[in-house]
Amino acid sequence: MPTKFSKSFKSIDKVTKKLSVVHDYMKGKSKDELFETINKDGVNRKLRAKCIRELDRRKIKYVWEKQPSTKLEL
Repeated sequence: MPTKFSKSFKSIDKVTKKLSVVHDYMKGKSKDELFETINKDGVNRKLRAKCIRELDRRKIKYVWEKQPSTKLEL
């Protein structure tokens, strides 16, 4: 089964009143959205690792850069 980005949810069509399950897979996410998730603060380690694996699967190159610290020195 493909890797999921987030949990599946149920959706109801308002016109026909039919219930359908919507799955949120990694392969359906854009490259920019995966990079956003990796760089966001407070993201779960598992989700970050899933995004990195998906970028590797797509053979997308990325470079890690250290951010300058923002500590105040007295």
